[in-house]
Amino acid sequence: MCHFCHLPLLLADAVLQDRQSINVYSKGAVATYDQDYSWKCSTHNKIDCEGCFNWIGDITKEIEDQISTEKWLEKRQKYYNKRED
Repeated sequence: MCHFCHLPLLLADAVLQDRQSINVYSKGAVATYDQDYSWKCSTHNKIDCEGCFNWIGDITKEIEDQISTEKWLEKRQKYYNKRED
């Protein structure tokens, strides 16, 4: 199990390899020069705001959505295979 997202490691690893990087500016980030690689949220005016920049939560949701989509596609394929029989 992944200790971040609590999903099976093979599933999490497969999804993470194909995922797009997160655009911090689309989440309302503003670059700050106080620290290297830090962002300040435009909503709370806070550096590395945990509410706006919940990276682990965002990635976990992406993985869960991908797994859900894959399960739905498998069910749909089984349905179509039964119809053809």
